[in-house]
Amino acid sequence: QQLLIEEFSGVKFVAWNANNFDAYFVAAALVTDSTYTIRPYLTRSNSLRGMRIMLTEFIDGEGDYPQDAPSWEFLDGMAMLGLAGVSLAKFLDNFAPEHHKLTGVIDFERETFDAQNPKHCEYAMRDSVGLYHGMIAAQQILLDRFNQPLTVTMGGACIKIFQANIPRDVKVYTPPDELLEVIRFYAMRGGFCYCVKRYQGPVWKYDLNQA
Repeated sequence: QQLLIEEFSGVKFVAWNANNFDAYFVAAALVTDSTYTIRPYLTRSNSLRGMRIMLTEFIDGEGDYPQDAPSWEFLDGMAMLGLAGVSLAKFLDNFAPEHHKLTGVIDFERETFDAQNPKHCEYAMRDSVGLYHGMIAAQQILLDRFNQPLTVTMGGACIKIFQANIPRDVKVYTPPDELLEVIRFYAMRGGFCYCVKRYQGPVWKYDLNQA
C-alpha cells in the first residue's frame, strides 16, 4: 500500500540483484491479490528481467492495458546496466564513491537483518541512497553520449541507440519468414557470453546486444 499508489504510477523501483531476490518478495505479496496483475519480463529461457504491476480492472479481454492506466515497474540495476555478477559495493565505488557501501555493520554469517535495529536500517538506507545516485550517474553517461535513458536491460537500451542512429536513407526490410525464424531461434540469444577484456580472435557464439 505504500508503493502501489497513484502518486507513484509510472515509477521504476530499482534494486540491486532484484531479479534474484527482491522481485520474488513483491510477486509473493501480490500473486494472490486479484486487484493486481503481474507481467514479468522474461528472456527466452524464462530468466526474469523485471516485472510490471498493473491494475486488473483496466486489462481488456485481449490482455491489452491502456498506456495512461496506473502501473509500476520493479527492475534490477544489474540487468539495466549489464553488470551481471558485479557487487553493489564495487558498483558504488565506481559510480557513487561518495555513497560507498557501509561495512562492518551486519555480520551475515552470525545474524540476519533486523528492522528494529537502527544500525541495520542505516545500512539498508545507505544501500538505497547509494544505488539511486549510482544509477543516476550511469544513466547520465548514456544521456550525454547517446541521448538514451536506461531501460529494463542494457541490451534494450543499446538496441534503441542502434535504431536511433540508422541513417535516414537506409531502409530496413523485414526478412522473409524462413530467415526470420532462423534469426529468432538461433541468433537472438542476448546475454549468452561476454569478454571481460578487449578481445580479437575467433568466436563461435556471441551476444548480439553487446556486439
